[in-house]
Amino acid sequence: MNILLIEDCEEKILSIKECLSYEIGNQIHVDVAKCLKDATRNILSKIYDLIIFDIYMPVTLDDGGQIIDISSDIIQEYTHSANYQCESIVITKYELSDIDCVGLFNENGVSIVHYSNEEDKWKKISFFPACSNKHQFSCALCPITQL
Repeated sequence: MNILLIEDCEEKILSIKECLSYEIGNQIHVDVAKCLKDATRNILSKIYDLIIFDIYMPVTLDDGGQIIDISSDIIQEYTHSANYQCESIVITKYELSDIDCVGLFNENGVSIVHYSNEEDKWKKISFFPACSNKHQFSCALCPITQL
């Protein structure tokens, strides 16, 4: 299983990889993109079974690390790529009520889950076949819900 993890926080990267290994097993390959530029390159050049998005991150790694909202940029690249039909999810540290772009992701079949390193509720998502929407994997993500 090929997975693209778009995330700039090392702690969150490790937590998500651990969760994926537990839920899916060791038959996974995870590409990590730590900025919008790398995420865009991967989305357009490779085919993935699962894409995990972050919403706020640097545009490039050499721009001083300024964290910005990349939602509209990343969703535009995603919807115009061959990966548009793959399972996708946003895992974010931000509360859903604080996110302006929930509708943008929702309109494109991308669910949003709140991440917390103090709680394990976000780990209740599942990536196994098959859920009722366009997704290839079953999920606690349809419709958008805060776990």
